[in-house]
Amino acid sequence: MMKFKKHFLLFLITGTIMAACTKDDPVVKEQAAIDKYLQDHGFTTSPQPSGLYYIETFRGSGAKADPGDQVKVKYKGTFTDGTIFDSGVYPFILGTGRVIKGWDEGISYMNEGGKAILVIPSDLGYGPDGSGNIPGYTPLVFEVELIDVF
Repeated sequence: MMKFKKHFLLFLITGTIMAACTKDDPVVKEQAAIDKYLQDHGFTTSPQPSGLYYIETFRGSGAKADPGDQVKVKYKGTFTDGTIFDSGVYPFILGTGRVIKGWDEGISYMNEGGKAILVIPSDLGYGPDGSGNIPGYTPLVFEVELIDVF
């Protein structure tokens, strides 16, 4: 019986430590923030294999954006709590790494005139170090409109 108590106590301690470590894991916190955002907004979208959540809100009828194309994107960037951190119009060449990976991937799914919401985990955004006013391990939400493909 004593041996059972020792094993049970060890099991309890190990489980408690693992739960505490998981709770403080920034990747776990990040996914929880993404899940909450999706749930709060009624989205049931599954992620792409990369982890990007692509939510098309309006299907464009213009040219498809392909890697190497010059594109112009109107955007609003927010944190999952809705706080706006940036907005504007940004031209770039798609697929050349001039923007975060989540943008290169998400914009490549769009047609000119289309609108989408990109929910971008940090590994497709600014990673564990962040950038400027964006802390590390921060998922980002972008409302994007593909204005031009040329």
